[in-house]
This record gives sequence, structure tokens and C-alpha cells, in this order.
Amino acid sequence: MSSEIKANKISPATGTAFTLGDSGDTFTVPSGTTLDIASGATIDATGATATGFGVSNDFVTVRLNVDQSITRNTITKIQYDTEVFDANGWFDSTTNYRFQPDVSGHYLVIAIIGYGNQGGTLDMMAGYIYKNGAEHIAQETLYRGAYTNNFCLSGVVQLNGSSDYIEIYTRNGSTNTLVLEKDNFNTTTNTNNMMTIARLT
Repeated sequence: MSSEIKANKISPATGTAFTLGDSGDTFTVPSGTTLDIASGATIDATGATATGFGVSNDFVTVRLNVDQSITRNTITKIQYDTEVFDANGWFDSTTNYRFQPDVSGHYLVIAIIGYGNQGGTLDMMAGYIYKNGAEHIAQETLYRGAYTNNFCLSGVVQLNGSSDYIEIYTRNGSTNTLVLEKDNFNTTTNTNNMMTIARLT
């Protein structure tokens, strides 16, 4: 019995289907091998069990671990200082507080922005997704000065996987000095200001 077969193409006989091996057999694809499936081909895995597909570390979750003071009516970067998930090391939580992946794609950005109760009057608070140092997506909501205030900022951003990066900024027009609080009124999880970014495609 031959231990290795080398051929340029294997085709089934006319009118038949090609079967690879028997039940219970194991086929190993060595490391470094590429399986090139042409456009338009169909992979039918009906009834099969697939493991390891779709598993990705292309995401981060970060949060504030300490309160951050915000100057009123000034656009300020949120300094996420704690990485909950960052397997690829794509987030800088010590210097620039930015997300910069080395894989190109479309990335979903979800940021929860939470201000503490600092008094003041009825006003607006805004959140900004910055791409490469410039405003890319902006959202705002009403701020009630006598209450704790939270809102969600989200959007999809295309990144080139090399030089492109994302930062989150906020602005509040309250008359008082404001604080981005790590916790809400009845929480202790330091999730009042947090962000998740995940690659979609």
C-alpha cells in the first residue's frame, strides 16, 4: 500500500460522487497549508459538527477604573484605563487610550458614557467616535443636571489594519465640573463607562 499519492487532480467517475475515506477516518491538514475554495463553490456541512470555525479574538472591551473629570463644554477624550478583553493588544490603555488593530475590516464600536450627578441645569451631552484624530460619528442626548446620566454611542468604522485608529470623546455643557464615574449609583462593577469594539468583516 502506497503511503503517499501525488496527483494534480482527483475526479469522481462519471455519474458518481467522490468519497474521501471511510467512517471513523481522520484526515490531517498540516500547519501552513492553504485550502483555496473558489468563489461560487458551496460547502455543505449539513449534519456535521464543525469546531474551531468562526473563533476570533478580533475585539476589545475596556472600561474606566477611576473617575475622570471633564471640563464643561469641552470635547475630551475618555481615558479607558483598564482592558477587560484585549487578546491582540490592540488597545493602548496607558498613553493614547486608542484602539488600533493590525487587521483591516469593518469594526462595530459600542461605548457607554456615564456622567455622575454634578448638579447644574438641563443641557446636552454628546459622544464622539474619532477616527485618526477627527470626528467620524457623533451622537447626543439630553443631560439632566440633578441626576446620574448615561447614554450609548455606537457606529461602524472601516479601518485599514495598519495606521487607522479609534478614540472616544465626550462633551457636556453643564454649568458645573463634570465627572465620568466608573460606577453608577447602585453598582460596584466599574462598568459605568466602558467600550467594546469588534471586527464584523
